Amino acid sequence: MLLPGNVQKRHFFGVGEIISVVANPAETLRSLTESKRMLEETRRELAEARERAQLSPAHTFSPLPNFYRRPAEIKAIESALQGDPSFTVLFGASSVGKTALLRQVLTSDRYYVLHFDLRIAGFADLASLYMSLSQQMESFFMDIAKDPGYEAFEKQAWGFKHDRLNVERRIANTPPQDGSGAGVLGEIKVSDVARLMELFQSSLLHYRNFKPDPETLRKETKKKEEQIHSPRPAVPERRPSKMRFSWLRPKNQQSAQRPAQQEGRTVHIQEPKPNGDAAKATEPPPKKMPVFFIDEAHKLPALIRSTDAMKCMLDAMLVITKQDRLCHVIHATSDPFYQTWLRQLNVMQHCKIITVGDYTKHETRRYLREVILPNMPEHLRAGLDFERLYDAFGGKIAHWQDFATDFVNTNGRLDVKQSSHFLQAHALLNLHVIHAAQAPPPSDDDSDPAKSPRSPVPPGNGSQNVLQRVPSGQPLSTGTGFRIYSPLNLGVDPHQAPSSFTPAGVGPDNSAEFTAIQLLKVMDRLVQPGTRALSYFHLCREMGARAVDGMVRGRILDLRWTDPVSKEGWDPRVQSMRQRDSVHPGRTPGEGSSRTMVNEPPEDEEMMTALTDEEFFREEQRVYELRAVEEEEEIVGPKLVPTTPIMRYAMREVVQEYYDDDDGRTVSEYASLSEVEEY
Repeated sequence: MLLPGNVQKRHFFGVGEIISVVANPAETLRSLTESKRMLEETRRELAEARERAQLSPAHTFSPLPNFYRRPAEIKAIESALQGDPSFTVLFGASSVGKTALLRQVLTSDRYYVLHFDLRIAGFADLASLYMSLSQQMESFFMDIAKDPGYEAFEKQAWGFKHDRLNVERRIANTPPQDGSGAGVLGEIKVSDVARLMELFQSSLLHYRNFKPDPETLRKETKKKEEQIHSPRPAVPERRPSKMRFSWLRPKNQQSAQRPAQQEGRTVHIQEPKPNGDAAKATEPPPKKMPVFFIDEAHKLPALIRSTDAMKCMLDAMLVITKQDRLCHVIHATSDPFYQTWLRQLNVMQHCKIITVGDYTKHETRRYLREVILPNMPEHLRAGLDFERLYDAFGGKIAHWQDFATDFVNTNGRLDVKQSSHFLQAHALLNLHVIHAAQAPPPSDDDSDPAKSPRSPVPPGNGSQNVLQRVPSGQPLSTGTGFRIYSPLNLGVDPHQAPSSFTPAGVGPDNSAEFTAIQLLKVMDRLVQPGTRALSYFHLCREMGARAVDGMVRGRILDLRWTDPVSKEGWDPRVQSMRQRDSVHPGRTPGEGSSRTMVNEPPEDEEMMTALTDEEFFREEQRVYELRAVEEEEEIVGPKLVPTTPIMRYAMREVVQEYYDDDDGRTVSEYASLSEVEEY
């Protein structure tokens, strides 16, 4: 390479830039400041992205503390999960323990759970639904990749991440448009959700067909055994280097350390290998069953107003359960009309139904003895009469806990009618009765039996109703009854998104869903001794579906499509009891009986003791329990029961309040009349 003749020759390349910087220092400072600001923003964004990658969102899913055993319900759920993958809907009223049951079962090592709790839903529209599903599915397969031999599923998790990044990139790169094509490419569509569910199906299929490498399993097993059998010191000792200052040690110390090192090395070499079958070490562990669990599923229609998106999700859940048998899907809900919504979307006929009720009488008695009484001062324990409290609170454990806490706080001076749950139930019933009684008289269309949605109820003048006790100067009701918010309101068309306060099957509603007479009739029937439930279809034929559904939406009645797993209010010991002969005089054993007297009467009449009022009440109550169970079993189809046992208890008080003092007519007679004008 030839060098130029004059190496020290000056070049003026770049002198112009230097002159411009010197001539315009303000512009130079401005550009430097802008560059510094952009660098700081980039550094901050990288740090935030690194933090987000390290702290991925994960839902809390662990067993609830202080869970009291429910063997029958747990066995029913485990039996459903042990069979072929299915779509299961778990029904149950509020505070019966659905979430606690499912968490108790699904936190086992046999399941991988993809969990969504819609009480604190992470989505409220189509875009957030896609993002939440994508992030949770990515985290789901990352958890699978943590198991030995399943590290390959980290790539499956990356698939959800890259699909989400592609959607975000598409939205960011789409320029804003005006006109009919605005927002077509720049928003998340139902097709994105469908593609995400298809990716989830593909990953589940890969998991079902995947077999871990035996060599990888053997290495992981050996690594774990080494970690168990070779404990490491908590603080590693710091040893001096052998290369430095080794000549400064005394010879006797060096000679003493060499045999120790050799001895340790010999022991390490002669350490026996752990015994065990090599085939068992390479045998893959049983695969865990994936479970897609949505809690409070009836909130889905209110969160996602797109029926097409909901239909897409539900159809995908049917594909991965009934068709491909890839995973279980469980929806837990406290709204009985969720079944009707699924039926309208042509999904319910493919689902299993499990109904969870309250604790049985035997389990409640055991809970009182094992949990409540040990945590209560001894001088207050005698004030808790189980039969009296069970008559009020039934098997609702949450109400028992609240009453026990208030009972201790008031030093035992608390009656059932002073408890917060009774006061709330009593107030709710009175609000419904008063608002329904103050509704304006029906219009001409409503008075026509052919046009009125409440045609089974004869028309009448609302001003002549004796229930319409409105003080002067007080504002009337709005005429629509006392409405309670419900996230799931049904319309005739499932593609319609009605208002949260619009009843089912009704467009512009301007009247209450049921009358006070209808509500009092239902309450009077439910408080009769031996009556535990009413037939839903029979009551709909009598009063109209709109009125009955309004009572269910008003949190007065609970609609059960199937019988609960355990019989509420039923003590198995009652079945083995026989009544005293003194309660039923003149009773003789029937033909074919062994004539063995369980309660043998005394030979001398002087030895006979009369029953106290309390004993007679207990014996009579057992008879009613047996009769109620028999009558409830005779009802075919869905049944109506009070939402809570304390609601039934409050119904007695409300019915008692509407006695007619003038002619002695009771509400039972009053509510059984057919014509409203007779009052």
